[in-house]
Amino acid sequence: MIQRDWTNWRATKTPLDELWDQNGPLKAQRIGRRTSGQIRQLLRESGLDFVVADVGLPLQWHTGEEALRFWATAKNQICDHLEQGCELESFPDEYFFFAEEWRAESGEIIILLIRNH
Repeated sequence: MIQRDWTNWRATKTPLDELWDQNGPLKAQRIGRRTSGQIRQLLRESGLDFVVADVGLPLQWHTGEEALRFWATAKNQICDHLEQGCELESFPDEYFFFAEEWRAESGEIIILLIRNH
């Protein structure tokens, strides 16, 4: 059996068709786009993980306590205009995220942040 190094798998396009971590593909389903307010509500209701997809780079996971620290800065970079999009110049450092909610088969909530720059 061939062992794959999933930590080096890179996002080659967005939107993603699947999520993966260091162990391989996850059994998870895309639920839909989310605003920063909707993500804040999800955080109040339960814990969740964040994963950043940036084309050409491996997925970057933020889990547990580190997810909350990551959210403290990422929340200002979310494009809340789900229909019309956003302008890079409107965001610090001229990048923003489109946010998607995914649900793992086990019920875990994963917020995929697709980086645009």
